[in-house]
Amino acid sequence: MIKKSILTLGLAIGLSLSTPVLAKTSFSGEYRQGEILSFGTSLTKSEEAALREYFGVPADMEAIYVDNATAIEQLGLAPDALDDYTGGWYSSAYVKLTDQGGVQVSSKNVSLVTNEMFANALITSGILNCEVNVSAPFMVTGESALAGILAGAEEIMGESLSEENKVIAKEEIDTTLEVADEILNDESNNIDSKSDSSTVASGIMNDIKEQVIKDSPNSVQIGQIITNVTNNYGVELSDETKARVASLMENVNDLDIDYSEIKDTMKNIGNSIADSLKEAGVHLKESGLLESIGNWFLDLFASFGEWIKQLFVSIPDSNQAETDNNELESTVAPTVEEEQDSLPTNIDSSSLDESLLESTQDTEESVELPEAKDTEQTQVDGVLQADELNPNDETQEALN
Repeated sequence: MIKKSILTLGLAIGLSLSTPVLAKTSFSGEYRQGEILSFGTSLTKSEEAALREYFGVPADMEAIYVDNATAIEQLGLAPDALDDYTGGWYSSAYVKLTDQGGVQVSSKNVSLVTNEMFANALITSGILNCEVNVSAPFMVTGESALAGILAGAEEIMGESLSEENKVIAKEEIDTTLEVADEILNDESNNIDSKSDSSTVASGIMNDIKEQVIKDSPNSVQIGQIITNVTNNYGVELSDETKARVASLMENVNDLDIDYSEIKDTMKNIGNSIADSLKEAGVHLKESGLLESIGNWFLDLFASFGEWIKQLFVSIPDSNQAETDNNELESTVAPTVEEEQDSLPTNIDSSSLDESLLESTQDTEESVELPEAKDTEQTQVDGVLQADELNPNDETQEALN
């Protein structure tokens, strides 16, 4: 139960446990605060050194290293799930456990998993207070980073997180990425980049999850929440994807997360998503509910402006009226009542998600990291990215 597993985490994949400090509630009552670094085992020494510099930590800060065994343990995979995995381990992180401040995540060179996806997964795993910075020396998907973050947190704590919570946390990221793929592949949406679709998917999942944790709904009510939220975003999901989201949220509901413990973090995540949606807002305006309502107002103002223009153009000049009075035709303007009768009256603005109106993602400036070594790469949004999870691998589904 997350109520009993509140953590305060400051993640940096690299660990410093000198002068341990006891923090508040944990699985056993108290746990150590501290910092740690988590590095992928596929990194070179120079790449690791550059990441240490980027994270701003001492060169001698202790670190843990993520490989197949770490991922299997932390993500609840089958023992043979990665036997045929040929991708690399590059995602790294700085993790710091704290006793207040909620979950704060930043990232660089991560193409698919958003900061909000990481933050929500950490809440689900039982980590409620932490600072995490995820990065790699070149563009990566970020899907393997969660394993290192969770392993680093447990190293700091000196005890393990709930296996059930960690499995659901991984499933949460997987499901959010599936929603993002469906949004991207829907031709009715003019959303044509993975980053935009991931941002919209993060918003949808965060809104659904917050309401589920807050209200503890039954399965029927969870289905209605999913419908309401996706409608607010102007997104239509397949029945199969809705069912997967519903199943995930039922599992989240069963964790009995105390909303009072995470409401501030959930609010911060929502605000971050709203900021990120500013960049995706153009696409949403072109494809969704925002556009249809916005266009109605534009048409209304255009029509009204044309009516005013015609009203003044049609008023005859006084001198001309005296000489050509018989040739003029009087122009009668419509009454206010007639004009109002001609306008639509059934616009429901309540369904317009305000988060679509106030949004932009703050992105970190690029830091100088070493050039990528020769490695398998794949094209994502026009950027070469490390093939952490080989798309031709059957094991991709396990980690994805």
